[in-house]
Amino acid sequence: MRKVYINNKPVILTSSQSAGLTNQDRRVLQVTYKDVIELKKIAEYINKNRDLEETYILGKNDAQLWNDFLSLYVLIDAAGGMVFNERNEVLLIYRNNTWDLPKGKVEKGETIEEAAVREVMEETGLQKVNIFSPVDVQKCGNVTYHTYMHPVKKKVMLKTTYWYIMHCQTQSVIPQTEEGITEVRWVPIDDLPKYEVQTYGSIRDVMIAGRGSVQAT
Repeated sequence: MRKVYINNKPVILTSSQSAGLTNQDRRVLQVTYKDVIELKKIAEYINKNRDLEETYILGKNDAQLWNDFLSLYVLIDAAGGMVFNERNEVLLIYRNNTWDLPKGKVEKGETIEEAAVREVMEETGLQKVNIFSPVDVQKCGNVTYHTYMHPVKKKVMLKTTYWYIMHCQTQSVIPQTEEGITEVRWVPIDDLPKYEVQTYGSIRDVMIAGRGSVQAT
């Protein structure tokens, strides 16, 4: 089972045996696909129907469903971090009128971990951060997925973002304004739920998973 965000709404890709959805709310869609052509039509419908709150796409086999879904998009990898300091505060960025976590595209020749550290430092102005552990956002790993229309290529992209918990000592921060970041803020972990309602669904999932794992240690 995997969760993908389309228009900031969760789409659950799973086998029909494990879905078990009984909710009859018209804002929740459950649909079984037969082939890639039908799957593409379903994805297009979800993208256009802004009233949907949640969608379950069912397939006979999770692996085949995921491979078919991937075939509909241009794929891109990104990486980012949930950074904690010695006071157990989390570093957030404010970009495009939304609270967010630092992240960015994996460049050619980089490992996922190298990209995560580089992007965090570039977007926040931090000089040194260390990866502590992955953030297990989903059962399939430390990843989030979301789709978007590329503004130049005009193609629908599926971005896979890999997430890590990072540690650093408190340092001066500088927002990367050329990336649309206007503020970088250290937030006490207990205050994080206030920001989780002001962010994207995929980022909310990371925040919840990350603070849960840190508070459990």
